[in-house]
Amino acid sequence: YVKVPRSDRRHAPGEAHPHIAYLVRVHSDLGTFPSERTWYELRFSRIAKLHAELAELHPGLQLPGLPRTRWFANRHPSYVAEICSDLERYFMQLLASWCRQYESYDGFLM
Repeated sequence: YVKVPRSDRRHAPGEAHPHIAYLVRVHSDLGTFPSERTWYELRFSRIAKLHAELAELHPGLQLPGLPRTRWFANRHPSYVAEICSDLERYFMQLLASWCRQYESYDGFLM
């Protein structure tokens, strides 16, 4: 399963505005990734890029729809909490689709 337990507001060097980093952890029979005490820190733009790469590299894979984003007030706490929940659901659907297609998580996680 996938957990998106929280998000953090980040300000990258050279960027005019802060962004939201979604903290993602994957739990499977192969273990916890990246580890029990760490998370993948992903911007929504990176998740969208992963989605596009998966569509290109695995055309037979049924991808769930990405959560919808908005341009304004996209860092408001209630909206960020909603996106965390939507991303968790997205990743769970993505992993379920991957398992239906390839019968294992290991190709996705490695």
